[in-house]
Amino acid sequence: MDNQIQFYAKNELKPTSDELKSVVAGLTEAANHLYNQRQEAAIEAVMAMTDAVTYLHTQTIQGELLYKKEQKEVTETVASIIRRIGNLNDEMMQVQKRISDLEVKIKKQDVDAQELQRHLADLSRNLDKMERERREHQRQLDELNDRSAGRIILSILCLGLDRAILGIKSLIDQDAARIHILQDEMNRYSDALGNGENQLRVAKDVQMKLSEEQKRNENNIKDLQKQVDKLHLEEKNVRTKLSAITQVAGFYGKLKAVCAGVRENIIWVQDIIEELNDDQPRIVDIDASGLELVPLRTALAKLDGLLSTDRMLEAFQQK
Repeated sequence: MDNQIQFYAKNELKPTSDELKSVVAGLTEAANHLYNQRQEAAIEAVMAMTDAVTYLHTQTIQGELLYKKEQKEVTETVASIIRRIGNLNDEMMQVQKRISDLEVKIKKQDVDAQELQRHLADLSRNLDKMERERREHQRQLDELNDRSAGRIILSILCLGLDRAILGIKSLIDQDAARIHILQDEMNRYSDALGNGENQLRVAKDVQMKLSEEQKRNENNIKDLQKQVDKLHLEEKNVRTKLSAITQVAGFYGKLKAVCAGVRENIIWVQDIIEELNDDQPRIVDIDASGLELVPLRTALAKLDGLLSTDRMLEAFQQK
């Protein structure tokens, strides 16, 4: 059995904390004692590192809980943002429907306004024609009046001219009545056109505001999607660290049990040392994307360095 744990023998990462250094030293000492058939001394060496093992196990358990909490928070945040994106998409569908309805309404109002304008143009032409007729009738009346003024006596004996005057006056009165009716009709259509144009202007203003709201929603969704992508990456990193720390916590739990039962079965210590000296990558690299594996001793050293940082210590103190 190799009596030297390979933290130092292979120029690998070195333990950072005093506790891991103590565990490495204790296991190396126990391996030397076992190699030299000093079983009791090996047991004492293992029992001496119990407090350090307990501390490391507690640290990894706390780290595991911390990353589980962080993963839960990230997952809940992602779910919340996705719900928000869903709500915004629903709002966008509703806004788009309102925009589409307004487009139909605006087109109809445009058609109605054009129809009103055509009708007003027809009325205006008719009014101009009737004004011309009225002026012609008035001219004829004036002419007849001039002729009748010089023939008063004759008009008494002959009523033909007076009848002509009365007929033209009747036409003039009819023209005036028809002109008045046309003017009233034009006023009604002008009012309708004015109201229609106001409604059209309001509809176009609402459509513009809805389009601006739609654009804001689209930009919000893009921003939220960027947050989701960023959080997915963060969640992946947390998941990688959680996987690594869970495996390391399992090892320290086993080592803690070895310390507690070393007097019953010292052979367990040999199993631990062989596990540490195994070069086979089998634990997720806490610093990588989760696709790489590293040997157990490398995972222990990396996690030890991480758990020894001020940030992690502050995080544990806040638990």
